[in-house]
Amino acid sequence: MSGMSMGGDASGHGMAMGHMASTHASANLLPEWLGILGAVMFLLIAGAHLGHLAMTHGERRPWHVLHVGMAIGMAFMYAPSRIDPLTIQAELWQLLFAGAAALAALRWFAGYLGAAADNPLWLLTAIDLGAMVYMWSPGSFVGAMTWTLVAYLTVEAGLWVLNAYRVIDR
Repeated sequence: MSGMSMGGDASGHGMAMGHMASTHASANLLPEWLGILGAVMFLLIAGAHLGHLAMTHGERRPWHVLHVGMAIGMAFMYAPSRIDPLTIQAELWQLLFAGAAALAALRWFAGYLGAAADNPLWLLTAIDLGAMVYMWSPGSFVGAMTWTLVAYLTVEAGLWVLNAYRVIDR
């Protein structure tokens, strides 16, 4: 299987969750109630990271800012078009997440070279932000990449649930 169709409109454009190339798609992949539930869940996650942001200092602050951004991006991805008054273009999300991924990767690389504190969470965050770029990409998705990201993000979620990331958060 060379690619995995994620749905789309009559022109053949695919969509990221409920989005087409630049706006919400007319047919979301999720039932509306599940899209709303997902959007609310990600807004709660953004709120949790905002709370952590208020209580932390140092390099953890920008790390939480990036996670607030990812949670908000996911909320917009899940939100059905009728509850999304902003209709932010997918290309803007891609640009924001690509820039953030580059910054996170640079921060990890600085730690790797010894120019900053070495913390592998920056590399994982760069990968997460890259996944956000991929999810906001219009068109057909590459099956192997999609399933690799599904597996990676599932393992990552499990490690967070088990609080196993404390081991590498220096």
